[in-house]
Amino acid sequence: MLRGTFRLLIDSCDDMEVVGEATNGREAVDLARTHRPDVVLMDIRMPGTDGLAATATTSATTPNWRPRGS
Repeated sequence: MLRGTFRLLIDSCDDMEVVGEATNGREAVDLARTHRPDVVLMDIRMPGTDGLAATATTSATTPNWRPRGS
C-alpha cells in the first residue's frame, strides 16, 4: 500500500517517473543496476535481502553509484 502511495506521488510530478518497483531486495538490486535511477527509495525491511543489504550490494557492484541520505 505504501509503495503504491509513493508511486502516485512521484508519478504526479512532471519531472519524475517511477522506473521500477521491487518486492524484495534482490529485485531492488537488479532494477537499480538495470535502470541506474537518480533516486532510490528503499524499505529497510524487505523479504530475502533487506534494504540495507540491497543498498550496500548496489553500491559495491554498480560503478559510479553512491547512496546518499540517512
